[in-house]
Amino acid sequence: MTAADVIATCALAFTLASFWLLYARAGKLEIVGEPRSYSFAASRGFIVTLPLVFTNARPLAAVAINVRLRLDKPGFPSIAPFVATRDGVKPEDTGRKMATSIVIQGRCLIPGVRL
Repeated sequence: MTAADVIATCALAFTLASFWLLYARAGKLEIVGEPRSYSFAASRGFIVTLPLVFTNARPLAAVAINVRLRLDKPGFPSIAPFVATRDGVKPEDTGRKMATSIVIQGRCLIPGVRL
């Protein structure tokens, strides 16, 4: 191999690695910060409303399919399933959207998702 072949091979490897790093990595969801407020009800079962902000810093979209809340305290269920989304923490009878997948495009965040 000549020096030109080595330089060309290194340039191609750098180009492919840069493309993967900037445009082809799978998305990864993260929750930004801790919830500062919540609501809790136990009259008709176990209901917790948490305001969460999801972010995806990677280039491809990420999907949250089965969001669950894990609790380590005795007397509470160990896992609370994701049932619905709400527009606010304050409970109102305006209806609520049932649980569905949450899709977050690459390099975006979704504020105000209430679980």
